[in-house]
Amino acid sequence: MTRSELTTILHLHTKWMRRESGGSRADLRDSDLSGSDLRRADLRWADLTGADLTRAVLTEADLTRADLTRAVLSRADLSDADLSGAVLSRADLSGAVLSRAVLSGADLSGAVLLRADLSGAVLSRAVLSGADLSRAVLRGADVSHNRFVITATLGRYSVYAYMNRSGFRITAGCRRSFTLAQALEHWSPASRVQWTERSDAYGERMTRIVRWLAEEARLLGWDVPDEDSDEERAA
Repeated sequence: MTRSELTTILHLHTKWMRRESGGSRADLRDSDLSGSDLRRADLRWADLTGADLTRAVLTEADLTRADLTRAVLSRADLSDADLSGAVLSRADLSGAVLSRAVLSGADLSGAVLLRADLSGAVLSRAVLSGADLSRAVLRGADVSHNRFVITATLGRYSVYAYMNRSGFRITAGCRRSFTLAQALEHWSPASRVQWTERSDAYGERMTRIVRWLAEEARLLGWDVPDEDSDEERAA
């Protein structure tokens, strides 16, 4: 799609949103928009089903209620974007930057968020069933009122528990995720050199938090294996 064609579609979409005559909803289904500059674009309610937005710049864009089902947003920049209520089911967001993005009420079921940067993002009431959050950065993310991610805070550090296709995972908001057994091993005294703070009290508190997250997950009906199972250690 040429820049001129895209500009025309966005112009008509703005008229449609304003209920002006001659306007039409943006139909960008299966469009190749890779690398496009869409910063601050008004894409509310736009149809972007299956669109290729690889490396697209969508900073501060308004994608409220947009349909991005199966869209490819790998390595796209969505920092400060508004995706409230957007449908991102089965979308590929691997390596995408979503720092400070608003995803409240968004449908991210089955989405791939591998290595995505969600630092400071708002994920309250977002649907994350089956989403892959492996190695995603969740530092400072708001996951309140979300039954797909459980969080606990220790001082300035937050620890998150979630389920992906491989099972129950723990992350401290960095680019590393652990199984339950791996998390407990990581915060055991033998691994002190890897800790952010190298005090016994820190390790003990983190271990308690990890076990608390696992128990909360079990109460929610998540399939959490025993911490000492062979399958857990081999994962």
